[in-house]
Amino acid sequence: MGPAAYQSMVSARSRRLRTIGLLLLVAILGMSVYGFSSLMPAVRRQAAAYHRDTVAAQQVQAETGALGIPARSGRARKAMLAQVTLVYAYWCLCGLLILALLLVAWLDLREVTRNYANQRRAVWMEAASRLRDRDSANEE
Repeated sequence: MGPAAYQSMVSARSRRLRTIGLLLLVAILGMSVYGFSSLMPAVRRQAAAYHRDTVAAQQVQAETGALGIPARSGRARKAMLAQVTLVYAYWCLCGLLILALLLVAWLDLREVTRNYANQRRAVWMEAASRLRDRDSANEE
């Protein structure tokens, strides 16, 4: 039968860290898929529409000689800035989740390394005690 030290290779803390890491990874992947497939195209469409409206307003101003920017484009600009701010916040949150995932992976690596060192020490101690027992039995 094998040494008792190798009965549990993965500790409860390591399992917990891996579960947290898996949940973070799923969240990051979900956010990335949503961000690239839905969020960013919507922002690009709104930016293109804002640009068309701005160019059209500038052409009208140039043709009529009117001064100032219409109120509609001011509201559109504020809406565009709000959406861009939300997109930046979204991707910053995704980046923070990536950093959290890296931290959890590092903590799991430390836990596994610590467990491995403890188990290796236990195996050496068991081997030393067997040698000591064998030597004491041979002396008698």
